[in-house]
Amino acid sequence: MLSTVVRNIIRKPRTLLEVNRKLRLKLAMSGRSSRSVPVFLHVPKTGGTYLSRVHNAGRPVLWPLRYLGHALIGSADGHHGPLMTETPWVWSKFITKKDLRRNFVFSVCRNPFDLLVSYRAHASKYDPAVTGEGSHDFDASHGDFGDFVKRLADRECPWPNRRMLHFQMFADDGEFVVDWVFRNESLDDDAEALANHLGVEYSRLERLRTGRGNRPKDYREMYTDSLVDLVERTWGDDLALFGYDFESGPVEGQGLHGPIDDDRRRSIRYDRGRGLVRVGGEPIRGSVPTAFG
Repeated sequence: MLSTVVRNIIRKPRTLLEVNRKLRLKLAMSGRSSRSVPVFLHVPKTGGTYLSRVHNAGRPVLWPLRYLGHALIGSADGHHGPLMTETPWVWSKFITKKDLRRNFVFSVCRNPFDLLVSYRAHASKYDPAVTGEGSHDFDASHGDFGDFVKRLADRECPWPNRRMLHFQMFADDGEFVVDWVFRNESLDDDAEALANHLGVEYSRLERLRTGRGNRPKDYREMYTDSLVDLVERTWGDDLALFGYDFESGPVEGQGLHGPIDDDRRRSIRYDRGRGLVRVGGEPIRGSVPTAFG
């Protein structure tokens, strides 16, 4: 048994890193309740690599920290509906809502206009350590940006697609499951605020794997008026729920940002069948038609 473990560590150096991280986390959590340790649900392309330091031996921005990765949340009884059976490319873990609610969960949102630009830069890279032989959008990412976004807005699977970009923050039955929402645009300020709230350590760290690559400094350079309209129609619920617009990015005082109390959290539902978000039973965009007609 021991020899098998040693062989695996030699063959896969990351195994040793994971073992070391788990041991350090167990020690750091000693004497703390599960609700006092932040649990990170990582929506792709929102800055999670920086927060978690999951790809290297460094301590995360928040410590202690439990990292869920790109997990999908099932219903309380463990049922995995269509959300779980689509097998999008990045999802590697299924967790029931009942198990998740024992913890204090945070996640990060990002302006959809900026997220799409970042995803294209990510998809365009050939990186065996991250994407194997290249992402499923590798070829398309080297073409026209407008055509690339239209490709995403016209498909059901894999992610990103015409459904909600931040759907991970919802359980399979539609309930919003996150207790605290960071914005990608203010990661360090938000992390420090959560650290003070929970009494955990916070460290501002060097940014790694920012993915700047061939993307412009200002995402707005990539968009035409018609493309802005397409994004607003397709991912308008993401924009409305988290408080973003094209010109200014995050809209101050609007959208989910910071702590989410239980009443507010329970009022937010994602109707996956119709492709829309409801808050207090009403569609978040009122009578504005969604991309699902």
